[in-house]
Amino acid sequence: MRITDSRPRSVSTYASSARSARQACIFNTVRTVTNLLMAGPLDRHQNVEVIVPHCGGSLPVLADRINGFMKIFMPAGTGAPDAIEQLGRLYYDLAGPALPRQIPALLGLVGTDRLLHGSDHCWTPAAGVEAHVAALDAAPAPESSASWRAPAAACPARPTETAEPPS
Repeated sequence: MRITDSRPRSVSTYASSARSARQACIFNTVRTVTNLLMAGPLDRHQNVEVIVPHCGGSLPVLADRINGFMKIFMPAGTGAPDAIEQLGRLYYDLAGPALPRQIPALLGLVGTDRLLHGSDHCWTPAAGVEAHVAALDAAPAPESSASWRAPAAACPARPTETAEPPS
């Protein structure tokens, strides 16, 4: 499953929309993932692989708070699942400007084996993609890799890419 805008638009339409709408997608990502955590499908269906766009938005910074809210506000006796553990099972796309702060924050939540690169670039003008790739190439590599490209290249194919259509 891939979390994305449910109504695809052309890059020119997207780029010409209001500034707040362009920025809303980052916060909508957090809202959507938090709703998935609180409603329980990520806990009930642990074999479903989810790709979260925008480097998880502000999830890396808010993960502990979300986890605390789940433990406090989930109905009594339901045994609130651990949000940190669930977030650690998701995949995160690196598309978009996320250096020097957001990607390191994300690595505090997940390992480099959960990073993908480029699955969300279809929404970005070519010059933006080129600038993002150049920033990744210029950034110091994560501790476990020779470059930022290495973790994404090492990710195995996802079932969403290879699975047979449901019958």
